[in-house]
Amino acid sequence: MREKGKRFLDLNDTLKLATSIAETRERKVQSTIGGRSQHTEDEIQAPLKTRKARNRAKLAEIKMQIASDRARLKKNKAKMRKQVLLGLTIVPEKRDSLPPKKRVSFA
Repeated sequence: MREKGKRFLDLNDTLKLATSIAETRERKVQSTIGGRSQHTEDEIQAPLKTRKARNRAKLAEIKMQIASDRARLKKNKAKMRKQVLLGLTIVPEKRDSLPPKKRVSFA
């Protein structure tokens, strides 16, 4: 096996090589920048609603519904207490309407 000697390039060859490398890198960068900018424009035009944001909104809505239900029940209880104190209506006892509980004994 015979070793090859070193081969040096001329100045013009090295400049051509450097310009071709720079041009290819520039094309790659421009293509990636173009893709990113197009993607961001699409996002700006259409509002982005992620699943997390939708779930957060649903949760807030459910919490508001629960709070309003609690407030309504509290008002109803207060009205019933007031009516009982004034003697306007008699509240039916729930124990009479419910069947007796079955008891289980372990022997």
